[in-house]
Amino acid sequence: YQRRVHGTLSECLFFFVDSCALSLPTPRFASMSVPLVGGTEHSQESSRLLENVSSAYAHTEGTGPSERFCNILQDVHEAIQKGIQPTLITQGSSGSYFCRNLDGKIVAVFKPKNEEPYGDFNPKWGKWVQRTMCRCCFGRSCLLTNTGYLSEAAASVVSKRLNLAIVPETEVVRLCSPAFNYSYVRRQLHDKIHPTAATPHVITQVLDLPPKIGSFQLFVDGFENATTALASLNNKLTPQSQNRLQNQFQRLVVLDYVIRNTDRGYDNWLIRKPTKLLDPASPPPSDLSSNPSATSTEMDAHQDIAIAGIDNGLAFPHKHPDNWRTYPFGWADLPLARIPFEPEFAQEIVKMLESQSWRDALEDDLRQVMKYDNRFNEYSFQRQMGVLRGQMYNLAQVMREGGSPYDLVARPPVVVEPHPERGLFLYMLQSRPCFSSC
Repeated sequence: YQRRVHGTLSECLFFFVDSCALSLPTPRFASMSVPLVGGTEHSQESSRLLENVSSAYAHTEGTGPSERFCNILQDVHEAIQKGIQPTLITQGSSGSYFCRNLDGKIVAVFKPKNEEPYGDFNPKWGKWVQRTMCRCCFGRSCLLTNTGYLSEAAASVVSKRLNLAIVPETEVVRLCSPAFNYSYVRRQLHDKIHPTAATPHVITQVLDLPPKIGSFQLFVDGFENATTALASLNNKLTPQSQNRLQNQFQRLVVLDYVIRNTDRGYDNWLIRKPTKLLDPASPPPSDLSSNPSATSTEMDAHQDIAIAGIDNGLAFPHKHPDNWRTYPFGWADLPLARIPFEPEFAQEIVKMLESQSWRDALEDDLRQVMKYDNRFNEYSFQRQMGVLRGQMYNLAQVMREGGSPYDLVARPPVVVEPHPERGLFLYMLQSRPCFSSC
Protein backbone atom coordinates (compact mmCIF):
# COMPACT_ATOMS: atom_id res chain seq x y z
CA TYR A 1 0.00 0.00 0.00
CA GLN A 2 1.06 3.59 -0.60
CA ARG A 3 0.38 5.83 2.37
CA ARG A 4 -1.19 9.21 1.86
CA VAL A 5 -1.87 11.41 4.85
CA HIS A 6 -4.84 13.76 4.72
CA GLY A 7 -5.03 16.11 7.65
CA THR A 8 -7.84 18.54 6.80
CA LEU A 9 -11.55 18.08 6.35
CA SER A 10 -11.51 19.22 2.72
CA GLU A 11 -8.60 16.97 1.81
CA CYS A 12 -10.12 14.05 3.63
CA LEU A 13 -13.58 14.81 2.22
CA PHE A 14 -16.09 13.59 4.75
CA PHE A 15 -13.85 11.01 6.41
CA PHE A 16 -12.18 13.25 9.00
CA VAL A 17 -12.50 11.71 12.46
CA ASP A 18 -10.94 12.21 15.85
CA SER A 19 -10.38 10.03 18.85
CA CYS A 20 -13.94 10.62 20.06
CA ALA A 21 -15.27 8.76 17.04
CA LEU A 22 -13.44 5.63 18.14
CA SER A 23 -15.19 5.29 21.50
CA LEU A 24 -17.55 2.35 21.85
CA PRO A 25 -21.13 3.11 22.89
CA THR A 26 -22.95 1.13 25.53
CA PRO A 27 -25.34 -1.26 23.76
CA ARG A 28 -29.05 -1.11 24.49
CA PHE A 29 -30.78 -4.45 24.65
CA ALA A 30 -34.31 -4.74 23.33
CA SER A 31 -36.79 -7.15 24.80
CA MET A 32 -37.88 -9.99 22.55
CA SER A 33 -40.49 -12.60 23.39
CA VAL A 34 -40.16 -14.79 20.29
CA PRO A 35 -37.89 -17.80 20.94
CA LEU A 36 -35.46 -19.18 18.41
CA VAL A 37 -35.90 -22.63 17.00
CA GLY A 38 -34.46 -25.45 19.06
CA GLY A 39 -35.20 -27.94 21.79
CA THR A 40 -36.88 -26.89 25.01
CA GLU A 41 -33.64 -27.04 26.98
CA HIS A 42 -32.10 -24.50 24.64
CA SER A 43 -35.06 -22.12 24.37
CA GLN A 44 -33.82 -19.73 27.07
CA GLU A 45 -30.36 -19.44 25.49
CA SER A 46 -31.86 -19.07 22.02
CA SER A 47 -34.20 -16.30 23.16
CA ARG A 48 -31.24 -14.42 24.57
CA LEU A 49 -29.44 -14.67 21.23
CA LEU A 50 -32.24 -13.04 19.25
CA GLU A 51 -32.58 -10.47 22.01
CA ASN A 52 -28.90 -9.60 21.63
CA VAL A 53 -29.10 -9.49 17.86
CA SER A 54 -31.87 -6.92 18.06
CA SER A 55 -29.58 -4.78 20.19
CA ALA A 56 -27.23 -4.40 17.23
CA TYR A 57 -29.61 -1.73 15.96
CA ALA A 58 -29.48 0.57 18.97
CA HIS A 59 -29.17 3.76 16.93
CA THR A 60 -32.12 3.62 14.55
CA GLU A 61 -35.59 2.69 15.69
CA GLY A 62 -37.20 -0.02 13.60
CA THR A 63 -34.02 -1.54 12.15
CA GLY A 64 -34.13 -4.64 14.33
CA PRO A 65 -35.95 -7.88 13.50
CA SER A 66 -39.37 -7.09 12.07
CA GLU A 67 -42.60 -8.58 13.34
CA ARG A 68 -42.88 -10.52 10.08
CA PHE A 69 -39.41 -11.99 10.61
CA CYS A 70 -40.26 -13.09 14.15
CA ASN A 71 -43.54 -14.64 13.02
CA ILE A 72 -41.84 -16.61 10.25
CA LEU A 73 -39.17 -17.79 12.69
CA GLN A 74 -41.88 -19.00 15.04
CA ASP A 75 -43.66 -20.76 12.15
CA VAL A 76 -40.46 -22.60 11.24
CA HIS A 77 -40.02 -23.61 14.89
CA GLU A 78 -43.50 -25.07 15.03
CA ALA A 79 -43.04 -26.83 11.69
CA ILE A 80 -39.81 -28.51 12.84
CA GLN A 81 -41.44 -29.62 16.07
CA LYS A 82 -44.21 -31.26 14.02
CA GLY A 83 -41.82 -33.01 11.64
CA ILE A 84 -41.67 -30.61 8.69
CA GLN A 85 -37.90 -30.52 8.48
CA PRO A 86 -35.64 -28.19 6.47
CA THR A 87 -34.19 -29.60 3.24
CA LEU A 88 -30.60 -29.33 2.07
CA ILE A 89 -30.00 -27.05 -0.92
CA THR A 90 -27.93 -28.99 -3.43
CA GLN A 91 -26.35 -25.92 -5.03
CA GLY A 92 -23.46 -24.08 -3.45
CA SER A 93 -20.43 -25.09 -1.45
CA SER A 94 -21.90 -24.94 2.04
CA GLY A 95 -24.71 -26.56 3.95
CA SER A 96 -27.75 -24.35 3.31
CA TYR A 97 -31.33 -25.36 4.04
CA PHE A 98 -34.78 -24.39 2.85
CA CYS A 99 -37.00 -23.90 5.90
CA ARG A 100 -40.74 -24.45 5.66
CA ASN A 101 -43.81 -23.40 7.59
CA LEU A 102 -46.69 -25.63 8.70
CA ASP A 103 -48.14 -25.53 5.18
CA GLY A 104 -44.90 -26.89 3.72
CA LYS A 105 -44.13 -23.61 1.96
CA ILE A 106 -40.51 -22.43 1.77
CA VAL A 107 -40.25 -19.27 3.88
CA ALA A 108 -36.55 -18.92 4.74
CA VAL A 109 -33.00 -20.11 4.09
CA PHE A 110 -30.79 -21.14 7.01
CA LYS A 111 -26.99 -21.37 6.73
CA PRO A 112 -25.32 -22.90 9.81
CA LYS A 113 -21.86 -21.68 10.76
CA ASN A 114 -20.34 -25.13 11.17
CA GLU A 115 -21.57 -26.23 7.73
CA GLU A 116 -19.79 -23.47 5.82
CA PRO A 117 -16.97 -24.49 3.42
CA TYR A 118 -14.44 -24.36 6.28
CA GLY A 119 -16.88 -25.82 8.81
CA ASP A 120 -16.32 -29.19 10.46
CA PHE A 121 -19.78 -30.42 9.40
CA ASN A 122 -19.92 -29.24 5.80
CA PRO A 123 -22.14 -31.83 4.06
CA LYS A 124 -20.72 -31.30 0.55
CA TRP A 125 -18.13 -34.01 -0.15
CA GLY A 126 -16.54 -32.07 -2.98
CA LYS A 127 -15.63 -29.24 -0.64
CA TRP A 128 -14.37 -31.68 1.99
CA VAL A 129 -11.97 -33.19 -0.55
CA GLN A 130 -10.83 -29.75 -1.70
CA ARG A 131 -10.35 -28.53 1.85
CA THR A 132 -8.46 -31.66 2.89
CA MET A 133 -6.30 -32.33 -0.19
CA CYS A 134 -5.74 -28.81 -1.54
CA ARG A 135 -5.96 -26.59 1.50
CA CYS A 136 -3.37 -24.17 0.10
CA CYS A 137 -5.74 -23.44 -2.82
CA PHE A 138 -8.90 -23.35 -0.75
CA GLY A 139 -10.77 -20.30 0.43
CA ARG A 140 -10.12 -16.59 -0.03
CA SER A 141 -7.24 -15.03 1.84
CA CYS A 142 -8.98 -11.66 1.98
CA LEU A 143 -11.86 -13.04 4.06
CA LEU A 144 -12.04 -14.19 7.66
CA THR A 145 -12.80 -17.92 7.70
CA ASN A 146 -16.11 -19.31 8.92
CA THR A 147 -17.82 -15.94 9.19
CA GLY A 148 -20.12 -16.24 6.19
CA TYR A 149 -23.22 -16.32 8.39
CA LEU A 150 -22.14 -13.02 9.96
CA SER A 151 -21.52 -11.53 6.53
CA GLU A 152 -25.06 -12.47 5.49
CA ALA A 153 -26.55 -10.67 8.49
CA ALA A 154 -24.18 -7.71 8.19
CA ALA A 155 -25.17 -7.20 4.54
CA SER A 156 -28.77 -6.94 5.69
CA VAL A 157 -27.68 -4.28 8.22
CA VAL A 158 -25.98 -2.23 5.48
CA SER A 159 -29.03 -2.57 3.23
CA LYS A 160 -31.26 -1.25 6.03
CA ARG A 161 -28.90 1.55 6.99
CA LEU A 162 -28.65 2.80 3.39
CA ASN A 163 -32.41 2.37 2.82
CA LEU A 164 -31.67 0.11 -0.15
CA ALA A 165 -34.31 -2.57 0.52
CA ILE A 166 -32.26 -4.91 -1.65
CA VAL A 167 -31.32 -7.72 0.78
CA PRO A 168 -34.05 -10.00 2.17
CA GLU A 169 -34.20 -9.57 5.93
CA THR A 170 -31.47 -11.64 7.56
CA GLU A 171 -30.57 -12.24 11.20
CA VAL A 172 -28.29 -14.51 13.22
CA VAL A 173 -30.36 -17.21 14.96
CA ARG A 174 -30.10 -20.73 16.35
CA LEU A 175 -31.98 -23.59 14.76
CA CYS A 176 -32.19 -27.25 15.68
CA SER A 177 -33.34 -30.00 13.33
CA PRO A 178 -32.41 -33.65 12.66
CA ALA A 179 -32.12 -32.62 8.99
CA PHE A 180 -28.89 -30.75 9.74
CA ASN A 181 -25.49 -32.41 9.54
CA TYR A 182 -24.44 -33.63 12.99
CA SER A 183 -21.66 -35.95 14.09
CA TYR A 184 -22.07 -39.71 13.90
CA VAL A 185 -22.31 -39.99 17.68
CA ARG A 186 -24.98 -37.32 17.91
CA ARG A 187 -26.91 -38.94 15.08
CA GLN A 188 -26.79 -42.40 16.67
CA LEU A 189 -27.94 -40.99 19.99
CA HIS A 190 -30.82 -39.22 18.29
CA ASP A 191 -31.90 -42.38 16.46
CA LYS A 192 -31.94 -44.34 19.72
CA ILE A 193 -34.04 -41.73 21.48
CA HIS A 194 -36.35 -41.32 18.46
CA PRO A 195 -36.59 -44.78 16.82
CA THR A 196 -39.64 -43.66 14.82
CA ALA A 197 -37.97 -40.56 13.43
CA ALA A 198 -38.84 -41.69 9.92
CA THR A 199 -42.49 -40.93 10.73
CA PRO A 200 -42.66 -37.12 10.76
CA HIS A 201 -45.88 -36.74 12.68
CA VAL A 202 -44.48 -38.40 15.82
CA ILE A 203 -41.51 -36.03 16.15
CA THR A 204 -42.34 -33.47 18.80
CA GLN A 205 -38.95 -32.58 20.27
CA VAL A 206 -35.27 -32.86 19.35
CA LEU A 207 -33.80 -32.26 22.79
CA ASP A 208 -30.71 -34.37 22.17
CA LEU A 209 -29.51 -32.31 19.19
CA PRO A 210 -27.89 -28.97 19.99
CA PRO A 211 -29.08 -25.89 18.06
CA LYS A 212 -26.80 -24.51 15.38
CA ILE A 213 -25.95 -20.85 15.04
CA GLY A 214 -26.25 -19.42 11.55
CA SER A 215 -27.89 -16.88 9.28
CA PHE A 216 -31.65 -16.98 8.74
CA GLN A 217 -32.77 -15.14 5.59
CA LEU A 218 -36.37 -14.71 4.54
CA PHE A 219 -37.21 -16.38 1.24
CA VAL A 220 -38.36 -14.24 -1.69
CA ASP A 221 -41.08 -15.59 -3.98
CA GLY A 222 -41.42 -14.99 -7.70
CA PHE A 223 -37.74 -14.25 -8.34
CA GLU A 224 -35.33 -15.95 -10.73
CA ASN A 225 -31.60 -15.66 -11.31
CA ALA A 226 -30.37 -12.66 -13.23
CA THR A 227 -29.08 -14.63 -16.22
CA THR A 228 -32.49 -16.08 -17.03
CA ALA A 229 -34.44 -12.95 -16.17
CA LEU A 230 -32.33 -10.46 -18.14
CA ALA A 231 -32.39 -12.68 -21.22
CA SER A 232 -36.17 -12.98 -21.10
CA LEU A 233 -36.67 -9.25 -20.43
CA ASN A 234 -34.63 -8.06 -23.39
CA ASN A 235 -36.58 -5.27 -25.17
CA LYS A 236 -39.77 -6.21 -23.32
CA LEU A 237 -39.83 -3.64 -20.53
CA THR A 238 -41.98 -0.55 -20.52
CA PRO A 239 -40.19 2.77 -19.83
CA GLN A 240 -41.52 2.71 -16.28
CA SER A 241 -40.23 -0.80 -15.65
CA GLN A 242 -36.90 0.01 -17.27
CA ASN A 243 -36.44 3.01 -14.97
CA ARG A 244 -37.29 0.93 -11.94
CA LEU A 245 -34.90 -1.81 -13.05
CA GLN A 246 -32.14 0.80 -13.36
CA ASN A 247 -32.89 2.11 -9.88
CA GLN A 248 -32.92 -1.37 -8.37
CA PHE A 249 -29.70 -2.27 -10.18
CA GLN A 250 -27.94 0.81 -8.79
CA ARG A 251 -29.05 -0.12 -5.30
CA LEU A 252 -27.47 -3.55 -5.76
CA VAL A 253 -24.28 -1.87 -6.99
CA VAL A 254 -24.12 0.34 -3.90
CA LEU A 255 -24.59 -2.64 -1.59
CA ASP A 256 -22.00 -4.82 -3.32
CA TYR A 257 -19.42 -2.09 -3.54
CA VAL A 258 -19.74 -0.92 0.07
CA ILE A 259 -19.46 -4.44 1.52
CA ARG A 260 -16.92 -5.43 -1.19
CA ASN A 261 -18.80 -8.55 -2.17
CA THR A 262 -16.33 -11.05 -3.63
CA ASP A 263 -18.99 -13.41 -4.97
CA ARG A 264 -21.53 -11.50 -7.03
CA GLY A 265 -22.18 -13.58 -10.12
CA TYR A 266 -25.36 -13.77 -12.14
CA ASP A 267 -26.62 -16.73 -10.12
CA ASN A 268 -26.76 -14.98 -6.75
CA TRP A 269 -28.78 -11.91 -7.48
CA LEU A 270 -32.40 -12.36 -8.38
CA ILE A 271 -34.93 -10.46 -10.46
CA ARG A 272 -38.69 -10.48 -10.16
CA LYS A 273 -40.13 -9.79 -13.57
CA PRO A 274 -43.11 -7.44 -13.99
CA THR A 275 -46.49 -9.06 -14.31
CA LYS A 276 -47.06 -7.31 -17.62
CA LEU A 277 -44.42 -7.11 -20.34
CA LEU A 278 -44.22 -4.98 -23.44
CA ASP A 279 -45.18 -6.65 -26.71
CA PRO A 280 -42.47 -5.68 -29.25
CA ALA A 281 -45.08 -5.65 -32.02
CA SER A 282 -47.29 -3.14 -30.20
CA PRO A 283 -46.74 0.63 -30.09
CA PRO A 284 -45.01 2.07 -26.99
CA PRO A 285 -47.46 2.52 -24.14
CA SER A 286 -48.27 5.90 -22.67
CA ASP A 287 -46.89 6.90 -19.31
CA LEU A 288 -49.37 5.35 -16.88
CA SER A 289 -48.15 7.49 -14.01
CA SER A 290 -49.32 10.61 -15.86
CA ASN A 291 -52.59 9.06 -17.02
CA PRO A 292 -55.35 9.83 -14.49
CA SER A 293 -57.59 7.14 -15.96
CA ALA A 294 -55.05 4.35 -15.40
CA THR A 295 -56.11 1.82 -12.79
CA SER A 296 -53.89 0.87 -9.85
CA THR A 297 -53.55 -2.62 -11.32
CA GLU A 298 -52.23 -1.20 -14.59
CA MET A 299 -49.76 1.01 -12.76
CA ASP A 300 -48.56 -1.85 -10.52
CA ALA A 301 -47.92 -3.96 -13.62
CA HIS A 302 -45.22 -1.50 -14.61
CA GLN A 303 -43.76 -0.98 -11.15
CA ASP A 304 -43.33 -4.39 -9.60
CA ILE A 305 -39.98 -5.37 -11.13
CA ALA A 306 -37.48 -5.86 -8.31
CA ILE A 307 -33.99 -7.12 -7.52
CA ALA A 308 -32.92 -9.15 -4.49
CA GLY A 309 -29.29 -9.52 -3.46
CA ILE A 310 -28.81 -12.94 -1.87
CA ASP A 311 -25.71 -15.01 -1.00
CA ASN A 312 -23.77 -12.24 0.71
CA GLY A 313 -21.60 -14.59 2.76
CA LEU A 314 -18.35 -13.76 0.96
CA ALA A 315 -18.18 -10.06 1.75
CA PHE A 316 -16.58 -7.73 4.32
CA PRO A 317 -12.94 -8.63 3.57
CA HIS A 318 -10.19 -7.54 5.94
CA LYS A 319 -8.06 -6.53 2.94
CA HIS A 320 -8.57 -6.01 -0.76
CA PRO A 321 -7.91 -9.08 -2.94
CA ASP A 322 -4.19 -9.02 -3.72
CA ASN A 323 -3.10 -12.60 -4.28
CA TRP A 324 -4.40 -14.71 -7.16
CA ARG A 325 -7.86 -13.45 -8.03
CA THR A 326 -9.58 -10.07 -8.21
CA TYR A 327 -13.13 -11.34 -7.60
CA PRO A 328 -14.73 -8.77 -9.92
CA PHE A 329 -18.38 -7.77 -9.71
CA GLY A 330 -20.39 -9.83 -12.16
CA TRP A 331 -22.66 -6.92 -13.06
CA ALA A 332 -19.79 -4.61 -14.11
CA ASP A 333 -20.00 -5.54 -17.81
CA LEU A 334 -23.75 -5.03 -18.15
CA PRO A 335 -25.05 -2.08 -20.19
CA LEU A 336 -26.87 -0.99 -17.03
CA ALA A 337 -23.49 -0.34 -15.41
CA ARG A 338 -22.65 2.35 -18.01
CA ILE A 339 -25.58 4.55 -17.02
CA PRO A 340 -24.69 7.25 -14.44
CA PHE A 341 -26.17 7.06 -10.97
CA GLU A 342 -29.53 8.79 -10.69
CA PRO A 343 -28.93 12.27 -9.21
CA GLU A 344 -31.60 12.01 -6.52
CA PHE A 345 -30.45 8.56 -5.47
CA ALA A 346 -26.81 9.64 -5.45
CA GLN A 347 -27.63 12.72 -3.38
CA GLU A 348 -29.47 10.59 -0.84
CA ILE A 349 -26.57 8.14 -0.49
CA VAL A 350 -23.88 10.84 -0.30
CA LYS A 351 -25.84 12.67 2.39
CA MET A 352 -25.74 9.57 4.58
CA LEU A 353 -22.08 8.89 3.87
CA GLU A 354 -21.19 12.47 4.81
CA SER A 355 -22.77 12.09 8.24
CA GLN A 356 -20.22 11.03 10.84
CA SER A 357 -22.98 9.99 13.25
CA TRP A 358 -24.42 7.75 10.53
CA ARG A 359 -21.03 6.18 9.86
CA ASP A 360 -20.38 5.63 13.56
CA ALA A 361 -23.81 4.04 13.98
CA LEU A 362 -23.18 1.72 11.02
CA GLU A 363 -19.85 0.56 12.43
CA ASP A 364 -21.39 0.01 15.87
CA ASP A 365 -24.17 -2.07 14.33
CA LEU A 366 -21.71 -4.15 12.34
CA ARG A 367 -19.50 -4.63 15.40
CA GLN A 368 -22.44 -6.03 17.36
CA VAL A 369 -23.19 -8.51 14.58
CA MET A 370 -19.56 -9.60 14.19
CA LYS A 371 -19.26 -10.14 17.94
CA TYR A 372 -21.38 -13.27 17.68
CA ASP A 373 -18.27 -15.04 16.47
CA ASN A 374 -16.33 -16.41 19.45
CA ARG A 375 -13.08 -15.49 17.70
CA PHE A 376 -14.00 -11.83 17.32
CA ASN A 377 -11.20 -9.35 17.88
CA GLU A 378 -11.21 -5.60 17.40
CA TYR A 379 -8.07 -5.58 15.24
CA SER A 380 -9.61 -7.78 12.53
CA PHE A 381 -12.85 -5.83 12.70
CA GLN A 382 -11.03 -2.53 12.22
CA ARG A 383 -9.28 -3.98 9.18
CA GLN A 384 -12.69 -4.87 7.75
CA MET A 385 -13.95 -1.38 8.50
CA GLY A 386 -10.86 0.12 6.84
CA VAL A 387 -11.83 -1.57 3.57
CA LEU A 388 -15.48 -0.53 4.04
CA ARG A 389 -14.50 3.10 4.65
CA GLY A 390 -12.34 3.05 1.53
CA GLN A 391 -15.26 1.70 -0.49
CA MET A 392 -17.52 4.45 0.82
CA TYR A 393 -14.83 7.02 0.00
CA ASN A 394 -14.73 5.88 -3.64
CA LEU A 395 -18.52 5.64 -3.85
CA ALA A 396 -19.02 9.21 -2.62
CA GLN A 397 -16.38 10.50 -5.03
CA VAL A 398 -17.98 8.86 -8.06
CA MET A 399 -21.49 9.94 -7.08
CA ARG A 400 -20.39 13.54 -6.60
CA GLU A 401 -18.81 13.49 -10.05
CA GLY A 402 -21.95 12.10 -11.68
CA GLY A 403 -20.24 8.82 -12.56
CA SER A 404 -21.62 5.37 -13.26
CA PRO A 405 -21.14 1.94 -11.68
CA TYR A 406 -18.58 1.25 -14.40
CA ASP A 407 -16.60 4.31 -13.26
CA LEU A 408 -16.89 3.08 -9.70
CA VAL A 409 -15.23 -0.30 -10.30
CA ALA A 410 -12.49 1.42 -12.31
CA ARG A 411 -11.25 3.37 -9.28
CA PRO A 412 -8.18 2.06 -7.44
CA PRO A 413 -8.93 0.19 -4.20
CA VAL A 414 -8.27 2.22 -1.07
CA VAL A 415 -8.26 1.62 2.67
CA VAL A 416 -9.16 4.40 5.11
CA GLU A 417 -7.94 4.01 8.69
CA PRO A 418 -8.63 6.46 11.52
CA HIS A 419 -5.85 8.15 13.47
CA PRO A 420 -6.60 9.63 16.93
CA GLU A 421 -4.58 12.80 16.29
CA ARG A 422 -4.12 13.33 12.57
CA GLY A 423 -7.48 12.55 11.01
CA LEU A 424 -7.28 9.61 8.64
CA PHE A 425 -4.71 7.68 6.71
CA LEU A 426 -5.75 6.74 3.19
CA TYR A 427 -3.89 3.85 1.57
CA MET A 428 -4.02 3.11 -2.14
CA LEU A 429 -3.50 -0.46 -3.26
CA GLN A 430 -0.51 -0.77 -5.57
CA SER A 431 -0.20 -4.53 -6.04
CA ARG A 432 -2.67 -6.39 -8.23
CA PRO A 433 -3.78 -10.03 -8.25
CA CYS A 434 -2.44 -12.28 -11.00
CA PHE A 435 -5.84 -12.81 -12.60
CA SER A 436 -8.10 -9.80 -13.07
CA SER A 437 -11.06 -11.47 -14.77
CA CYS A 438 -12.00 -14.04 -12.13
